[in-house]
Amino acid sequence: MMKKITLRFIVWTIVITLILLILWAMRGTTEVRRNEALAYSCMLLAFGGVYELTVWLKTRSRTYRLAFGLGLAGLLLIGWTNGAVGFIGNEDNPANLLYWAVFIVAVTGSLFSKFKPRGMARTLFS
Repeated sequence: MMKKITLRFIVWTIVITLILLILWAMRGTTEVRRNEALAYSCMLLAFGGVYELTVWLKTRSRTYRLAFGLGLAGLLLIGWTNGAVGFIGNEDNPANLLYWAVFIVAVTGSLFSKFKPRGMARTLFS
């Protein structure tokens, strides 16, 4: 039980630290806009919330949790980068929204497979 509490504390400490870093960056420059800071803060809070979901679901194995965490990290990094500079052209290019389709398909496939590893693997490989 102590291990879960420590890991939860680390995850939420990182989330809160990054949000405070964003707010601190807003003070020093006009490059960070209020709506961007709000969007990134929501993304970080969602990341922490999904982590809480994985703890609450009590997933099957350590490998499963690691893969789920790597997927969340990928989602966070792609979303952050896509929102900041964009992959295709600049961040305002509507073609950049196609990157979210990958995660929508992954979530939909996970829900249909009831978060079972075999069904989620089929979703990703098809």
